[in-house]
Amino acid sequence: MRIIFCVLAFVVNFSVFAEETPVSQPALEARLFDQRSTQDFPLRKTSPIRLTNLRGSVTVHSWALDRIRVVMNKKVRAVDQAAAQAVFGRIGARAQMIDQTLDVSLEFGRGLPLEEKLKERRSPISFADIEVFAPTSLALQIWTQEG
Repeated sequence: MRIIFCVLAFVVNFSVFAEETPVSQPALEARLFDQRSTQDFPLRKTSPIRLTNLRGSVTVHSWALDRIRVVMNKKVRAVDQAAAQAVFGRIGARAQMIDQTLDVSLEFGRGLPLEEKLKERRSPISFADIEVFAPTSLALQIWTQEG
């Protein structure tokens, strides 16, 4: 009688444990989302420009206006539109003067804590191809890894 009670208790405890263990859900598959945005940067003087985009291509157009326009074609891998929108908001162009050169570079992970930025850098989910419109007379340096 004692042996049957122990076996029965074991079976009941095992079945309760098995019911509480969550069943793993299949992972949602990420899709590619696109967004196009534009930023203009005024020119204070005719200094050289350095363009940097390490996650996409750079196309340059010349024009007669005295400003630089950066058109970003952003791409994000995400499970849904809401997740993609959050990532789109963290991609932008930044312009700053460095050694008499206007440096225009794309920034990914804007506003994220350092650990999250490093994680995103190791396994990027966001990319952007850029089109740059700049005055004809300016000297350009372009840095890219994608082409």
